[in-house]
Amino acid sequence: MTQYFFDLYANGIRIMDAIGANCENLSAARLEARMHARDRELEPLAQSDFAGSRLEIRDSSGDIVASMTVRETLLHPGEGERESKP
Repeated sequence: MTQYFFDLYANGIRIMDAIGANCENLSAARLEARMHARDRELEPLAQSDFAGSRLEIRDSSGDIVASMTVRETLLHPGEGERESKP
């Protein structure tokens, strides 16, 4: 398993996830990111002026491996995901 971290980026500010979660693969990490968004109660953020805010998925080496907007994550799970290219 790989440890992934789920950082919130909004209005030029990054809130780093210091705990993360162990996931089988990147696909499982994306599902975990959706649960993080719901657990953090980010729905108001998705409807606000910060609707372009995003969740970035980092691996244990610190590389951003995927990114998705909060709005797309909460309102349309599975859409808007982008894998980061090295």
